[in-house]
Amino acid sequence: MCIRDRIKDKVGVSTLVEAYVAISDYYLDAQNNADAYSYIAKAAKFIDEIDDIAIVCKYKYCYAQVHDANLKFGQAASLYYELSQKGSVGVPEEETKAFLEKAVICTCLLYTSDAADE
Repeated sequence: MCIRDRIKDKVGVSTLVEAYVAISDYYLDAQNNADAYSYIAKAAKFIDEIDDIAIVCKYKYCYAQVHDANLKFGQAASLYYELSQKGSVGVPEEETKAFLEKAVICTCLLYTSDAADE
């Protein structure tokens, strides 16, 4: 049994995912995109086991930011758009508008970067 599984069994999968997301967010703030991706990828291994919508939304938002920081605008736009549609499950309307705005910006950046590549 690896250390991650022992920690998961001891503290619970929700706590483990929240910790990974918080660490990823910390690395994003420090502009360390590689480590931010590493920790959000660790959270991804367990996200399907999470029932708490707040934790799932935090994870998706952090993952969208990681994609955005790594210039993966298509993936970021998709996650931001998905979050913008969560208004009926507890995400405040102001936040859903902000998520939709970020989705539009990422989509524009995606098409701008695609046009520059041609």
